[in-house]
Amino acid sequence: MIINKKITLILISCIILYFLFVQLSPEDRTGKPFLLTFEDVLSGATISTEDYLGKIVVVVFWFSECPPCRDEIIIINELYSKYHDEGVEFIGINFDSDIQQVIDYCIENNVLWPQYSEEGRQFDTTVALDWNVDSTPTVFILDRNGIIYSDNARYNLEEIILELLREE
Repeated sequence: MIINKKITLILISCIILYFLFVQLSPEDRTGKPFLLTFEDVLSGATISTEDYLGKIVVVVFWFSECPPCRDEIIIINELYSKYHDEGVEFIGINFDSDIQQVIDYCIENNVLWPQYSEEGRQFDTTVALDWNVDSTPTVFILDRNGIIYSDNARYNLEEIILELLREE
């Protein structure tokens, strides 16, 4: 009887540990393919990172009520204007719980790049959980093969974009 309780306790502990570590830790994100297909809340178009193979992709995790995110959006918009025609795509992963709030913010702030959002979900969106993103703004940059080149590109984004553009 005591052995059965110990085995049961060990099995339950193993199961709990497994589920705690299933999500990717930040150090495991770089070098992994970033696959995402979604309906852009701004245009209704279906967007897939697979359609962007051959291009550099900037992925911005943000929400409109976050002051650092609003500052980052200004920078991202400038980089979008500067590098979009050179083959750099931009995708927003928005954590606002109200999709209309996302749309209104994007219209008011001239955000022209596709936006992913799961209404009512905020930080527990599928993408945030899959990629272990728990703070905003967070910026990933994907290489031309759709692989995460950097999962911490916020402070040197333009430098990384230029580095990847030179690698043609």
